[in-house]
Order: sequence, then C-alpha cells, then structure tokens
Amino acid sequence: MVFEPENLHLYVEFASSDHADWMSIDDFLARVPRDELHKQALERLLEQIARAFLG
Repeated sequence: MVFEPENLHLYVEFASSDHADWMSIDDFLARVPRDELHKQALERLLEQIARAFLG
C-alpha cells in the first residue's frame, strides 16, 4: 500500500514479476476479489483496519 499524504490517497498495488497494477483503496474495498491472492489481501487489510479502530 502507498499513502500520498499531500493528496490524501491510499493506493494498493498488485505486483507480478513484469508489471504493477495499481488501484485506489476505494476500488480495492468495493470490488469482488478477482482471485485468491486478492481475497487474502482484502481480508488482511480489513483485519488491520479493525485493529486500528479497536486499538
């Protein structure tokens, strides 16, 4: 994940050996996971968000 503080944007990167596929955090959270890796990444991010709120 990359956070751009000057624009208040958070991006998620899916990287393979030959290129990177970036999407906004909004798109990442709002779409149906495209594969198992995407599903796992979404689950881990949601766990981190929950921990941040529950402290």
